[in-house]
Amino acid sequence: MSGLSIEVSEKRFALLDGQDTTVLAGIRLNVEAGQFVSILGPSGCGKTTLLRLVAGLDTDFTGHITLPVTETGDPPKLAYVFQEPVLLPWRTVQENLHLVMTEDQIKRRMAGRLLDAVGLGEVADAFPGTLSLGMSRRVSLVRAFAVEPDILLMDEPFVSLDEETADTLRGLLTRLWSAKPTTVLFVTHDSREAIRMGQRVIELSKQKPTSVIRDLNVNLSDEERQRPQAVEVFRVRLLDY
Repeated sequence: MSGLSIEVSEKRFALLDGQDTTVLAGIRLNVEAGQFVSILGPSGCGKTTLLRLVAGLDTDFTGHITLPVTETGDPPKLAYVFQEPVLLPWRTVQENLHLVMTEDQIKRRMAGRLLDAVGLGEVADAFPGTLSLGMSRRVSLVRAFAVEPDILLMDEPFVSLDEETADTLRGLLTRLWSAKPTTVLFVTHDSREAIRMGQRVIELSKQKPTSVIRDLNVNLSDEERQRPQAVEVFRVRLLDY
């Protein structure tokens, strides 16, 4: 499958006083198929806006997003993990997964096997309101991979979690992605998280309109990514953040 091409010449938003402001400008990125890319920048810089443009949730911008074509010639499948787990509260955990699954996956009891794999088999019949935030985030991750996406968009999926829970979920995401690599755009404001997770880090500017100020390959081994000291050395050496 070919890669993902992003060109945003300008993205503007209308203000309450009738004026408008340019949020993004001059962003040009090419992402290889199967690459895990961290998009790093401070809160409010436009990271979520960029992700929404790629997802096609916002088409009001100057530029173009070229999605890859699959080997069968079909459009790519996209999955989006939001900052908050978007689970239907009136459906059980398993039923939430079934919503994105094919009939064949349901018949093969894929939902149960995926939940077992992430330690959630016992809550398959529970409703989301009974789960902790960390458990709900795990369900959201499993649901995203159940789609078997060609492109996975993740908008600060571990924000507001305590560090221990967030680190557990980072490890889970790494295992899921390693088992079935897909193209990932992972938005975060945490430079350490960006380095640990991404094969590549795209750093966005603090100043508006937001643009790309760094595009770095993260040449760390899987073992080094688990060591905070190795991540910190990389961060201090290459990132002014």
